[in-house]
Amino acid sequence: MSGGKRTNRKKRMAENRAAREEALQAERELQKYARRYGELANGYAFLREASGAAEFSAASGKILYEFSDSRTWLDFSKQKKRAIAKSLHGGLLLALAALMVLWFIVSFIYRMVTEGDKGAVALSMLPSLLIVAVCAAILIISVLGEWGNFVRFAFSRGLVARGKDAMERANLAAMRADLARADACKPYENAITVYRDYLCFILYGNKYVFKKQLVELEVKRMKDELSLAFYTDGVRTEFPASLPAGEFFLLNKAFGGKVKTIRSNTAADTSYNEKGQRLYGGDTLGSVIAGAVMSCVVLAAGVAVTAAHYLWIPEIPPFLGLFFVGGAGLAFCNTFHHIPVIDIVGLPLVFSVILMVFPPWMLVWIEGTLMGKEVTFLHVLLNCTPQAAGFVFLSLMGVYAFCFALNKAADYMRFGKSE
Repeated sequence: MSGGKRTNRKKRMAENRAAREEALQAERELQKYARRYGELANGYAFLREASGAAEFSAASGKILYEFSDSRTWLDFSKQKKRAIAKSLHGGLLLALAALMVLWFIVSFIYRMVTEGDKGAVALSMLPSLLIVAVCAAILIISVLGEWGNFVRFAFSRGLVARGKDAMERANLAAMRADLARADACKPYENAITVYRDYLCFILYGNKYVFKKQLVELEVKRMKDELSLAFYTDGVRTEFPASLPAGEFFLLNKAFGGKVKTIRSNTAADTSYNEKGQRLYGGDTLGSVIAGAVMSCVVLAAGVAVTAAHYLWIPEIPPFLGLFFVGGAGLAFCNTFHHIPVIDIVGLPLVFSVILMVFPPWMLVWIEGTLMGKEVTFLHVLLNCTPQAAGFVFLSLMGVYAFCFALNKAADYMRFGKSE
């Protein structure tokens, strides 16, 4: 055996030993954590004897609110998935998917009947078929609540692009890490689910169900997180996981506005960076001011482009000014996202208005100005072009998002204020 082969063999053996040792170390760490969380879980055994305790079977029915530290924002519980599929908005999304497919079929039949070259028609409709199929798949996955599993599948099969720039790659890495964290937490899950008459806690993997009217929930905001505690038989028990601060109004709504809130220490909740500068949602005051100025610049550009179209240069697309105005709104919301009402209400409203207005306007301009066609409802109905399919889908999603944002705004105004 040559010296090079012996060296390679020794190297592979060393790598295999290192891999086995790493696997054993990971197994030991897992056992250590399992023992630790098992001990923590045992500390809540007294809750099963509380006067408000109920049978596990009572935790059923309509879910008013749920949170789990072993699920990401893309994940839902099995009960929630079934509820979404049976809900009004779930049925609406399925109806939209069916209408998209029906639209394509009507357009295809019309063109096959009215145009001579059948093969050319079939080939020209393939891009539209692809876009309609993607749109319908997006709607169906949303109704089934399977975005978490879909994204996990895409990551595991290498179907997710690496990212065009450093920020995009960082966002993808953060999403992958969040999914891995949630999956690792499943055996030691901490969760809260609110039903109409019952309240279900999962504490380090163990389930506890209570009659809701016999449990008092206490919430305190600590910086950007919510600290929860609940009272049963006069005993205060802290919930082990922290919730995002934006969840407060949803949780308060689920309890009918009867959540007990504790006024936090404003000074203690103020964040500072390593230089001692106060942070506003993770940004310094200088960054916030710079973001606000940039938003105003983008807004001024939008107004100028719109004025230029109507006064001096009609060749400029009229929707281009709206694009800048909408971008200014999104930039403003991003700059002041540390203000709850802007983050929870303002951002969805601005985004939904952009989707409602920008795509149909762009479609009319492309079909009417560039292609010289008369854009009517009948024309769009009988011509499911790729751009029409994409823009109509975005517009419908804008209407759906606008209704959702209005409902969210109403809930926030009722339940978003803490005493």
